Amino acid sequence: MLLMRRFDEAALSLVQSGRIRGTVHPYIGQEGCAAGVGAVFEPGDLMVSNHRGHGHCIAAGVEVDRMMAELFGRAGGSCHGMGGSMHIADFERGMLGANGIVGAGVPHAVGAALSLALDGHDRVVIAFFGDGATGQGVVFESMNLAALWSLPVLFVCETNGIASASALTEVLAVETVAEIAAAHGIASERVEGADVVEVRASAQRAADAIRSGGAPRLIECVVDRWGPHASRLAAMPDHRSAEDLAAARRRDPIARLREALIADGTLASPACDELDREAREAVEGAIAFAEMSPYPELAKTSGRGPW
Repeated sequence: MLLMRRFDEAALSLVQSGRIRGTVHPYIGQEGCAAGVGAVFEPGDLMVSNHRGHGHCIAAGVEVDRMMAELFGRAGGSCHGMGGSMHIADFERGMLGANGIVGAGVPHAVGAALSLALDGHDRVVIAFFGDGATGQGVVFESMNLAALWSLPVLFVCETNGIASASALTEVLAVETVAEIAAAHGIASERVEGADVVEVRASAQRAADAIRSGGAPRLIECVVDRWGPHASRLAAMPDHRSAEDLAAARRRDPIARLREALIADGTLASPACDELDREAREAVEGAIAFAEMSPYPELAKTSGRGPW
């Protein structure tokens, strides 16, 4: 979680200072979900992310050096600098890709799961999406097919309550995304996303059921995003009140875990500080790696010239 937090803090700073171009969608505040689900991600499993995908990629084990180089548009990136923040993929790590189109990664996950099932593998495909994606019909179609064909998909909805500028309560006819899963016959759990231990336990139950030949499962992680929806040179305006944002910050999953680890004697405060220092140094090293990497050669990357 610390590495996810420091990576996105750096990404925000870099884009707002003009050192990198394009748009980033920071994951800050939601780290408990990716870390908890990622803890049950095993070799051979596959993962599909969305536009807010840096935390998911780190959870899958994608190297932050290659992720940062991707943000810088450099050849050392996981997609050779041609994908950018919203399209990071690393097939060797099982990360099939983030996706800039809301909800569009979900059918990719179902397709990958169908392939695994046809080949007789006992692997799991994890499909991250946000509550805003429940406005996309393809998400419903994907759930229906996954349930109909008993495909090994773990749907993970990160419900932060707001899709860019629209509150979930204004656009969803039911109160929870878990209810949508139930309508498709998919067993689900709704968990506190800021509690990484609870998320991991829920993900483990779901993954175990899927690996044993069960049908797809859904976890709805209730999370808090207190960073902007997206940031270019300037952050997009936030439609939430200052009180709501302050409340979200008080539910910080990292602070929550730190307090719990110190309280039960697992880690002392200096050890927690040391882990944070290591995360900051890893991100600083990733920036240095990215800046030293050359820009991609279009002909070499695509196999042909620009025309």
